[in-house]
Amino acid sequence: MELYSGNLEGIEYSIRAIEALAAQHAKGRKMYYLNIGDPVKLGVRTPKSVCDAACTAVSAGRNGYSHSFGCPEGRQAVSEFYGSKGITAPSEDIYLTSGVSEAMSLLYTALFNSGDSISLPRPYYPLYENLAQLNRVRIHYYELDDDGIPDIASLRESIKGDTKACVLINPNNPMGSCLSRKQVDEIRETVLSRGSILISDEIYSEIIYGGQQMAYAMYGAEEENIITLGGISKSHLVPGWRCGWAVFGRSKQMLKLRNNFEKLLQMRLCPPAPFQYALPAILKDTSFFSDYLSLLKRNAAIVQKHVSRSGGTLSVGKIDAAFYAFIKMNWKAPDSAALARHLIMGKGVVVVPGTGFGKEGYFRVVFACDSALLEEAMEKVIEGAQELAK
Repeated sequence: MELYSGNLEGIEYSIRAIEALAAQHAKGRKMYYLNIGDPVKLGVRTPKSVCDAACTAVSAGRNGYSHSFGCPEGRQAVSEFYGSKGITAPSEDIYLTSGVSEAMSLLYTALFNSGDSISLPRPYYPLYENLAQLNRVRIHYYELDDDGIPDIASLRESIKGDTKACVLINPNNPMGSCLSRKQVDEIRETVLSRGSILISDEIYSEIIYGGQQMAYAMYGAEEENIITLGGISKSHLVPGWRCGWAVFGRSKQMLKLRNNFEKLLQMRLCPPAPFQYALPAILKDTSFFSDYLSLLKRNAAIVQKHVSRSGGTLSVGKIDAAFYAFIKMNWKAPDSAALARHLIMGKGVVVVPGTGFGKEGYFRVVFACDSALLEEAMEKVIEGAQELAK
């Protein structure tokens, strides 16, 4: 008898896994960790006002279990956040979770039976694929172009008779793209018309700087089969607080799913309590957004500048949002894992190979860091790519 589960065989989370190789080559060297989407780890400080809100909640004794669905104050704050965007989302339709990752995990358990299928974008955020494998859910992919725009014909083809849900990631990780209102509406109608649920991952909704406006999937469709995922990890620079949420559309078709989801929330007791109680103050605080977005816009331009100087070795699409660039390797038989190893061992730069996002021939760079550090790192990235392309 094997004293472990074989369900995790073949599953890898490349964003973290690449750090093991980096650790082997980090001794005595300056390393540039452009692999994980954590601005705090890269030196961008959490605003004092955000920290103060959490400290106030802790000092007020908000340290016991909250309601399993989230504290009333926090749920109401999220409701008002969406209300300010023109979306009617009553607090009873909102569930607070330990980040979007927990919401995703619980949704898979609550929604799928073994053998069901899900439609995912390619490239995708790797946790969506990993959860499908763990839950024995079959995956159909729809393709994104190099600007992160979904191919609608591919989307239609990916939604089969047993496809219970389709995932939209907007703004996109790993591509840094942001879709227009027209594009989101077309995706939504395509998915809903086929009887599937649209799961819209909008964790980067407040991090847009390329001139595009955020198009919330639930806008004008609050009664439909839509689930929106969001949180403050990226927008308010607190990824370690694990403070996210799921907002359910009020379709009667999803009542049993909601019942399952609530059971799972009760089984895990509650998400971290103090940060829930801090949400009313945190979500009203946008005083630091201007500086934060200016940094990211400047850094996106730095990435594009260096890629454009690669002599065609590399290319990258438009970057409008979040803090990622998904860079294409323009040489014969590109091997993204080989490039990642070469950059770590030869240049001290840690990136994630595109295979971790389901797309060979690309790699992802995180640019939520000091601009001068990014300039240094991108010079090394270009050098390393040109060396490997010869």
